Amino acid sequence: MSDYITSLTLSYFREKREKYLIGELMEILGYNRQQIDALIVRLMQDELLQYEDDLLCLSAKAVSYLIANDQAEFSTHIEEINTPNINPQSALALDAPYVPVEFTKKYRG
Repeated sequence: MSDYITSLTLSYFREKREKYLIGELMEILGYNRQQIDALIVRLMQDELLQYEDDLLCLSAKAVSYLIANDQAEFSTHIEEINTPNINPQSALALDAPYVPVEFTKKYRG
């Protein structure tokens, strides 16, 4: 198994945590089901992945691996991204037409 595939897989599990999808990982790597199963078995044998509460997660050895390869800070978690909150009470209905602000004004150049 290449270091690239190992790093990519571990980074995926680090980023997604308990929200991982095996199908999504298969798509990212371009693997079929047998290949992804073999990869996960290999990572578990290498003690990089482990089961906790019936979920795959990184082991301490995997975290050390990512830190040693300067990949510890490249993770983006949805909770960390600063996005504006949408207020459901002020949101438009899905069937209402949306008109951008100043859409009807003529361009004055």
